[in-house]
Amino acid sequence: SGLHGLLQRALRGASQLRGGDVESLVLPDAGGLPCGVLTAHRLVRWSPQERGTLRIFVREVKQAAPGLEAVLRQLFGLTEAESRLAAALYRDADVASAAKACGVTPGTALGRLKVIYGKTGEHGHAGLVRLVAAVAGSGAG
Repeated sequence: SGLHGLLQRALRGASQLRGGDVESLVLPDAGGLPCGVLTAHRLVRWSPQERGTLRIFVREVKQAAPGLEAVLRQLFGLTEAESRLAAALYRDADVASAAKACGVTPGTALGRLKVIYGKTGEHGHAGLVRLVAAVAGSGAG
């Protein structure tokens, strides 16, 4: 029904988009994520006596590669704050600098690191940095 409505609006020039002769529809994949965009461009004015003419374009939408933080969340079940801290620790290699980059105190960062160690199976700062470096080296960051 979405496609039918798009084609009707495009033919009649009833688009809510600027210019009135173009309509767009985001096409979802089976999981509901955007996988394409369809645009319909009216080529001639529509009238009840004539059939309208449209040019239809479909463009594939490439999903952006997930960032390092998203991959850490996915792989180890980290929260957003935990993944941000782990990534900052990888970049800064210093708890105080990583904490500052995340907008938390060093004490809060140390508390979160204990949880991160438990979720990742690492037992210390150096091991966690090596693990995050390996994940980042796999193309995630």
